[in-house]
Amino acid sequence: MASRTFDAVVIGAGPAGEACAGRLGKGGLEVALVEEHLVGGECSYYACMPSKALLRPAEALDEARRVRARARPSRGSWTCRRRSSGATK
Repeated sequence: MASRTFDAVVIGAGPAGEACAGRLGKGGLEVALVEEHLVGGECSYYACMPSKALLRPAEALDEARRVRARARPSRGSWTCRRRSSGATK
């Protein structure tokens, strides 16, 4: 096996490890990134991101049901106006 020399060794290729290794590499250093399991970390594969993708629609549905349950018919009239994109007076 050939021998290599690195300026820095980053242990863990989760979000922080990837960012650290990337910055060191952009700074001109020779970097080794070491990961035992998943590059990107658990967050990318089955923790943070997938959980949020699965939970957010359920949270939105619960909120819609909550608001709908409290809604009462209005006897008044409604007017919707678009905000101007220019400066306000």
